[in-house]
Amino acid sequence: MKKLTMLGFGNIGREFFKKIKKKKIIKNILVRKIKKYDVLFIKKEINKKIYITKFYKNLEISKIIVETIGGDKTYKILKKLINIRKINKIITANKNLISKKYKNIIKLSKKKNIKIFFEAAVGGGIPLIKNLIYMNCVNFYKIFTIINGTTNYILTCIFNGFNKKKSFKITRKKGFAEKNINFDIKGIDIAYKLNIIISLLYNYYIKIKNISIEKLLIPKEKIIFLLKKNNFLIKYVGEIIKKKNIIDVSIFPIIINKNSIYNVKYEYNFVLLKSKKFGKLFIKSKGAGRYPTSISIVSDLFSKIKNKFKNLRLFCSNRIIKEKIFILIKKRRMFNFYYKNVFKNIIIKEFKKNTYIITKEFLDSKRIFFFNKYFYKELILRIK
Repeated sequence: MKKLTMLGFGNIGREFFKKIKKKKIIKNILVRKIKKYDVLFIKKEINKKIYITKFYKNLEISKIIVETIGGDKTYKILKKLINIRKINKIITANKNLISKKYKNIIKLSKKKNIKIFFEAAVGGGIPLIKNLIYMNCVNFYKIFTIINGTTNYILTCIFNGFNKKKSFKITRKKGFAEKNINFDIKGIDIAYKLNIIISLLYNYYIKIKNISIEKLLIPKEKIIFLLKKNNFLIKYVGEIIKKKNIIDVSIFPIIINKNSIYNVKYEYNFVLLKSKKFGKLFIKSKGAGRYPTSISIVSDLFSKIKNKFKNLRLFCSNRIIKEKIFILIKKRRMFNFYYKNVFKNIIIKEFKKNTYIITKEFLDSKRIFFFNKYFYKELILRIK
């Protein structure tokens, strides 16, 4: 196999390096800063010298690039490298790059005839992107997913008895949280991933501001106790619903039953795709961490699949819709119908014994009340 150039040498980069070191196909590694630890790591892992240099210093760039930097600046770096050298293949785990620069990447890949692979960008180890491309002819009307390993790990820790601070600490220690955890908590990470899924399934790009996102607020211990007692959990999910030429995209916290198929724990993710003719497709795997992500990169490296941006609808030309696709831009979904049903049962069961009365006005309210600071004040009216 031809030699490759690596961009970045963080957690994912090192894990990828470990997996392919025996193949001896790495030509050089380009980084922002040369750290002594990185040089020692490479010498320890492999005897043969591999050059680790700063960006643009080494012009001997391979035709295959594996990008594990992440962040928003990657597009400019790749663009400069493409101008320096003829590149055939780019493999990336960067969801920001694919989601934000989707249109630019399509133009660049067509103009320069570059194959771009990004299995690792969505769901880590979940084999989702390849499946979406192979099933591009299937008209999926609903996608329901837990696709952020960080928030799922935090919520699992919290429902296992750890407090918020300890849960965050454990998640970071395990390497499942990014430097800025708000990226996950505010639903931005999920939004990028859903955007990529929409781009592949419906050949349409959605701006992040048009996605209905509800921030994940960790409830207090009393609320968690109440939910656990009644075999309920909180999960942070993403949902895509397509009706004719309207796409509704939402990210929100939801209550699920402990025995539900959606109860995936720790860093595990799942994607459920529904189609009237095809039926249901449920994919579950580890979605966070350097190991599953690096596995997806290796899979892309040795993959012989055609360019993921080229001729996506080659065998589905009859399905190319010329009509406009409208994005359903609505107000924040401040209340989910499932919350109402679940909490109504819990309230009646738990609080009626203690001379608490629940007002009809409250049950009809349009708020996700269990996240509210004044939960008990709003939830219950005590009668003496």
